[in-house]
Amino acid sequence: MAKTTDKERPTASEEKKSKLLKSYVKYTGLAFQMLGVIAAGAGAGFWLDNKMTNRVPVFTLLGTVFSLVAIVVYLIRQGE
Repeated sequence: MAKTTDKERPTASEEKKSKLLKSYVKYTGLAFQMLGVIAAGAGAGFWLDNKMTNRVPVFTLLGTVFSLVAIVVYLIRQGE
């Protein structure tokens, strides 16, 4: 077995920085996922509105709302 010296062990402040960095990475990734889901829902709705030549962007609104609901459900399930 290899012995670890004090130089190899991270200090308390280094561990705190590491945890903080992991937290930033986690939530930044989550933000980009949310942005992607909302953009996909709105984009699909926009495409449908143009395809159906709607004057009121019903599908864009529905796609955005559906995306937001899907994100909330995902976050709730992930927290369990």
